[in-house]
Amino acid sequence: MAKNKDEGGSVRPGKVGYGRPPEEHRFRKGDPSPNPYGCRGKPKDASIDKKSFLSRKVTVMLNGEQKRVTRDESLFIVLYAQASKGDVKAIRYLDERCAAAARRDAERRAVRDTVADDDASRKKVIDNALNRRLKEAKRAGKRGEPDDGLEDG
Repeated sequence: MAKNKDEGGSVRPGKVGYGRPPEEHRFRKGDPSPNPYGCRGKPKDASIDKKSFLSRKVTVMLNGEQKRVTRDESLFIVLYAQASKGDVKAIRYLDERCAAAARRDAERRAVRDTVADDDASRKKVIDNALNRRLKEAKRAGKRGEPDDGLEDG
């Protein structure tokens, strides 16, 4: 007789089925995992790793003194030292990095200026609307019409 039937021959509901194997085939506590390595994790975003890696602080020797600088700054220090000795690759790479930094700064300034221009234009539009509203209110007051603050429409 099957294990999922009771003495009367009827099937016990909810004990065995899809996703519910018989008791003797279920995983037991304390037994080694059937999947020891688990599923593979998602790959991390490389740009985040690069940013966090370069932003960590390291200790370097500058002019006989120990200084704490970021890894990115230490890279610039080494590149500058190599470039000052005439290393053409270091000069080229340092020039590219400085040009990229200048482009980023210019883009940030352009965005900041655009936002400032947007704020100024918004203020101008609001002032014009308020002035128009005040003129309409004065005209309505001269005609003797009550101004309820609502526009006709």
